[in-house]
Amino acid sequence: MIEAIWNFPTPKNITDIRSWFGMVNQVAYAFSQAEVMAPFQKLLKTKNRKFYCDSTLDRIFEEAKRRITEEIENGVRTFKVNRPTCLSTEFSRTGLGYFLFQKHCNCATEARPKCGEDHWRLILASFRFTNDAESRYAPVEGKTLALVYELEACHMFVL
Repeated sequence: MIEAIWNFPTPKNITDIRSWFGMVNQVAYAFSQAEVMAPFQKLLKTKNRKFYCDSTLDRIFEEAKRRITEEIENGVRTFKVNRPTCLSTEFSRTGLGYFLFQKHCNCATEARPKCGEDHWRLILASFRFTNDAESRYAPVEGKTLALVYELEACHMFVL
């Protein structure tokens, strides 16, 4: 899969962008909603707009391939019921999401997710762009929206 991502040609039309999203979704559905994919999402959302491909898009595309393959190589771990778990919410005017981590070390539990590099590992992450109304939410409303989003998505892990 990493080789296929590295060898994927720079998109030249909307069909190529859709194929790119399809490949990224095969690895992990959350990658297609990551910030690195935002420029390509905008190309899919615009109706009756001509597709463009320039050196900037090519550079962004190469960076997206690099970052996604790095994430694949780092790996997403499998959830274990008996491990301490941390659910972290993120909100900004452009998007919201969450990270679900689990502890993979013997450090004191009080250390929380900052006890050491690679001690807490990513289990699940998801992001989505805010819609027009959500982008105007006050920070407290946005954080609440992100909390609802993460609890709905992770309810099986939280329960």
